[in-house]
This record gives sequence, structure tokens and C-alpha cells, in this order.
Amino acid sequence: MVLHRQDRAVRSRLRILEAANAAFATQGFDATSIRDVARAADTSIGLVCRYFPTREHFAFAIYDRLADELAQAALELPPGTIAERFTALMQVRVAQCERHRRALTSLLGRALDPQSTLYALGPHTERTRATVHGALMVLVRDSTNAPPSTDADRLAQALYTAQLGVVLATLSRPTTDWALALVEQLARALRWARPSLVIVKRLLGDGWQRLLLDRPRSANEQSVRATSRELLTRLFRDNRVLPGVPQGLTPLAEALHLPRVEAFVRAGAPLELVLPAFPAKAPNPKKVLGPLPDLAEARALERLSELLDELEAVWAPGARLTICSDGHVFADAVGVTDAEVDAYRDALVDSLDDERIGWFDLGTAFDTRRSADQRRALMDRYAATDASLRERARTTPALAAQVDGIHRFLFEDEVVQHPELTRNQARKQTRDRAYEVVRRSEAWGALVGAAFPDALRLSIHPQPEASTKIGLNLLGVSDPWLTPWHAVAVVDRTRVTLMHRADAEALGARVVFDGDRPSHLELP
Repeated sequence: MVLHRQDRAVRSRLRILEAANAAFATQGFDATSIRDVARAADTSIGLVCRYFPTREHFAFAIYDRLADELAQAALELPPGTIAERFTALMQVRVAQCERHRRALTSLLGRALDPQSTLYALGPHTERTRATVHGALMVLVRDSTNAPPSTDADRLAQALYTAQLGVVLATLSRPTTDWALALVEQLARALRWARPSLVIVKRLLGDGWQRLLLDRPRSANEQSVRATSRELLTRLFRDNRVLPGVPQGLTPLAEALHLPRVEAFVRAGAPLELVLPAFPAKAPNPKKVLGPLPDLAEARALERLSELLDELEAVWAPGARLTICSDGHVFADAVGVTDAEVDAYRDALVDSLDDERIGWFDLGTAFDTRRSADQRRALMDRYAATDASLRERARTTPALAAQVDGIHRFLFEDEVVQHPELTRNQARKQTRDRAYEVVRRSEAWGALVGAAFPDALRLSIHPQPEASTKIGLNLLGVSDPWLTPWHAVAVVDRTRVTLMHRADAEALGARVVFDGDRPSHLELP
């Protein structure tokens, strides 16, 4: 596949950002120039400035990345009281500051200067503040002693002030002891008093609260917010959710996603959407018709175009969606060859006739041809350790459920591909692979986040209410885990749905061909 101009731009931006982060970590922000970044990235100053016009743009990227990391950490907090969850999240915050101490310490003066574009409470950092506030809303609302919703939102605003204090305490001392002691003192106050507006008023006066998060909005800003909410409402229409989760745009989902939409609307730009999906057909002949895309993929792509049409009806600049194919990320772990991934990708890309839909994969991200080398680069630069993933799975129910779901998929395919194995042998052999698949999935998510830092993240899997992803029901199927690449399109008189091939054939469905390729199954 030819590398297009947009693909080269994504690769260049990734290389520049990685070089900048490494330079800031070793030299600090003030001591690092645009020339230093260009030299480290082995590119020109002009190309660096195309993606990051000033050094401040690198700082905004740091701010936003740390805020996004904090939001993800809030979503993984184990059940507990507000005090317990606040302690856990602030330990993450302290670790973030310690990991980026050189860069953040040199930025501290600008962050406290109201005349600086990097002012922590200024208009340029509004998305960062809103993202952190969303994380704190998740912390409070999902706690075992959460107050009523109005009080919960006010308490989240109060805790925003508290986390600013934790950041300052971490960066102003050479060790984290003082910051961790402050976290414990704040947690003690939360344990001592009933979470209510009484605490909020003690921690945060109304005037300071408005300065942080509720500043007055102009007529133009009110219009930006109204348009952004309507766009989010369209994205959350018929969204794919876990059992018991309300469908549609909820206040918590709005808090997590609205800042990103507002940034695009405020800039008058098309929304940027990313969808990790379309890896390759499953290697299980009981699920699919073969290794190439068929009617299931064709209908899914049609649904994506319809979604873009709906967004364009609300917002004239519309939206652009990038399919982030993870086929090469997982190929050797799920029993698919890299050649099969390439054939699937080429056939799918050839069928794309909507210019608003783009393509991104490992080959786009890394300047190396071999898929094995691309996987190695991904894991070296973006992956957590296996031990840390297993530890998180022990304390994070959602992560444990993801591992179990992947394990089920791998086990189902393993018993078909290797009938000589007993079911217990197949189950044992696929358990460790399930952890590896999740580890690669998280690394891929981190890479996609670095490549498309401002984009809204869609997912073909059902989501909880508090999620950084928006669940997308591609074909209106009721099974929350069926996807076009793990199933076949089944046509009856009234609709097209997805089923496993064996289940459809048990109902009497027959294969229909498009030329010499199997297309779908048709029920009598």
C-alpha cells in the first residue's frame, strides 16, 4: 500500500513528538529549543514548526496527555469511598509529576503567570482543565458514598482545587514526601466529613470555583457549547453500552467528551474521529466465510458514512474518521498471518469510496517494512510490562473482564484450529495470550492517542457510562461482542444482521457469492 501524504504527516508528527518528549525529560522545557527537537527527530526546523509552531504547542501536548492519562486512571479506580478513590488517583497524579518533573518544573512559572499563554487557568488550557474535572466527576459519582448529583459535581470542582495543590506540592520539593502527606491530609478530611456542599464551601468559595471552571461565557461561546452538545448527542444516539448502562448522552459522558468537541467547533474545524477496528477476518471457519472482507464490512463502512452525514447536518465542516486497523498488532497472537492481514487491508482500502474516511496502521506509524519489527517498535515504545498489567487486572474489574472476553475469543478459535487439544489444554494455552493481546491493545491505544491526540475515540465494543470511548453499534446487532470480522452478514426479508457462520447455517442459511468471493448468508 502506498504511503499517502496524510500518512507521512502522522508519522512525522509522531517522530517529532517522541523526540520532544525525550528532550524535555532530560533537558527541561526552557533548555530545549525547536532546533534541538528537529535535530533529535532528524528532520528540519520547518517541518517541526508545521506541526508545533511554537514551543508552547509542545507544552499543550504535555498538559493534554497528562490530563487524558488521569481520566483513564479515574475510569480504572477500584470501588471505594471518595477518600479512598481520591487517594489512589492523587498517587497517580504525583507519579505523573515525578515522571515529567524536569519538563513540568520548568513550565511552572508560566503556568502560574496570568499573562502567559501557558497559564494553568487561561483559555488555552480549558480542554485540559475540563478533562481533569471529568476525571474527578468519575471519581466522585462512582464512589460508594457518592452524594446527590448536584453536590457530586460541586465536590468534583472542589477536588480540582485540591489536585492543583498536590501538583504544586510535588513540583516544589525535591521528593514526593510532602505531596503524599498532603494527599493523606485531604483524604482524612474527606473521611471525617460527610461529602456535601459543606465541604465544598470550606474547600472552595463560589468566586474561586467560577474562576477555575465556570467562567462567564460570551454569546459565541454559548453557541459553541450548544453545537458541541448536539454533535455529541448524534454520536451517542444508539450508542453501544454495557448491560445496565443508560443509552444516550448522560451528564457524566458529556463531562468526559464535550471538551474535545468544543475545541474543534471553536476552531471551526471538522471533528476528528478515530475508530480502532477492521483488523482481519477471524481464523475460525465456524465464524466467518473466509479471510477477505465481505458484505459485513461493506455494510459497516456504509454505516460509518451515514454517521458522518449526520454530523455534517449539524456542523457544516463535518467530521473526518480514521480507521485505525490493529491487524498487524495482534496477527501472530491470534493465529492470523501478516500476509492475510495485508490482503484484508488492501481489499478493504480499495473498497473505500468516502474521502472523509482514512486509514492508519502499524505500517503508517513506523518507518520499517517488516510487520514483526513494527510490533517490536510498538511494544518497546508504548507498552506496559506484563507484570504491571496483571497487577492492574487484579484490582480493576473492567480490565479483568476485558482479559476474560479476549480469552473467550482466543479459546473459541483455538479449539477449532487445533482439535487435537483438549478443552482444558486450549484454555490454558490461550490464557497468557489473552494478557498479551490486552497488553498490545493498550500499547496500540497509546500510539493512536499520540498520533491523534485531539480526536474523539470510537469503539465497536460496548462501553460503561464513564468511558473515554464512545461505543458504536455498526450494524444494530444485539450481541454486544459481534463484529464484522468475527461474524458474517446474514440477510433475511427485513434486515441485515451479524451471526456466526455455524449458527446461521444451522438455521438453513446459504452462502451467496459476489463474483468468485463469498459475500453473505441468506436465510430462506
